[in-house]
Amino acid sequence: MRWSTAEKVNAGFMVALGVITLIGVASITSIQRFAATTRDVNETHAALTELQTVLLSLSDAESAQRGYLITGNPEYLAPVDSLTTLSIRHIHALREKTYSEPDQQYRLSLLGAHVATRARLISEIAELRAAEGMDTAAARIRAGAGREIMDSIQVLASDFEQGELQRLERRGRRAANHAVVATVLITGGGVFAFVVVLLSGTLIRSDYTERRRAELALRESETLLSQFMENLPIGVIVVDTQWRPRFANNAAVDILGPTVLIDDGAHPLPLYRAGDRRVYPVEETPLALALNGQTATIDDAEVRVGDRYVPVQLSAAPIYDASGHIAYTIAAFIDITERHRSEAALRAARDAAETASRTKSDFLARMSHELRTPLNSVIGFANILLKNKAGNLRGQDVAYLDRIQDNGRHLLLLINDILDLSKIE
Repeated sequence: MRWSTAEKVNAGFMVALGVITLIGVASITSIQRFAATTRDVNETHAALTELQTVLLSLSDAESAQRGYLITGNPEYLAPVDSLTTLSIRHIHALREKTYSEPDQQYRLSLLGAHVATRARLISEIAELRAAEGMDTAAARIRAGAGREIMDSIQVLASDFEQGELQRLERRGRRAANHAVVATVLITGGGVFAFVVVLLSGTLIRSDYTERRRAELALRESETLLSQFMENLPIGVIVVDTQWRPRFANNAAVDILGPTVLIDDGAHPLPLYRAGDRRVYPVEETPLALALNGQTATIDDAEVRVGDRYVPVQLSAAPIYDASGHIAYTIAAFIDITERHRSEAALRAARDAAETASRTKSDFLARMSHELRTPLNSVIGFANILLKNKAGNLRGQDVAYLDRIQDNGRHLLLLINDILDLSKIE
């Protein structure tokens, strides 16, 4: 049975993964031990530094005592309390660093007691100097009480330092051993991984090339799609389920301004009712409906941009991720300011036309009425005269009257027709 390239690569990587996992576990263990040992070494150095600080603080306190004995100036005693407190604090820190060493803990307990005793002795000598003078205080010092305490402190400090140096030596050897083990394991693992990768490189080269072509094609498609979106003549904005803006094309930025891409925690597309400019209820906006899985369109909203309001027609739809859950919503909108202006102009023109039509109809009705009244009189009197009851009209007069009557009736018919057309309109 022949194995395919993918199967060979997978088998090789599985073996390599197992070996590297074992090496990794061993390496991590060694590194952790090395790191722990390094921390112990650092703690030992820090403990020695703390000890030197305690001794230095005591030395400074004694110097302050001597300065006060010689000059009697209380200012020399000002730092004594802080130096004593500092020494005690450093001793507590040393106890925390050496909590696993009983001998060192015992030495630190004695050292703390001696430091406290030395501080009380400094205070007593200062009071004696203030009450009875420098000679009495100097005699007390010459009695050796302070020197005995400082000798004990020096002995304890020396023993503590020797203990820490021994512990430092042990930790240093342990750290060096762990470093060697970690180096060997990491180097071996790296060489093995390099060999596996080198052997597998030839087998996966063709697959990599094909994937590279696919990535380039995908990148080209994404670039084209981005260009399409950026150059759409309508505004497009994309927000996620937390109402954070994720994308806005050039048209959206032109309409709403560059702040549309800033996530300030507010609604990325605040809408107002067209006309009264009341805040559009968020739950009724297309963005909110799209986040609930609906597709919606409105054209009765305005967007506030600075100190002006822009009427827009807005449509939104949900965008789903690979698992079928709503991940984003995309909204497309256009500035319908010109449409509103055109509609307003059209309404104004229609109103003006209707007003003109009503005025014309009223004028025609009035004129028709005003014209029919005298025409009826003309036709009526012409009819009376045509009867010629007195017999005093000549034949030519009768012909004239007959023509007057015919023309009057013709004019009356025209006026009636105009009135009928006005009624139809």
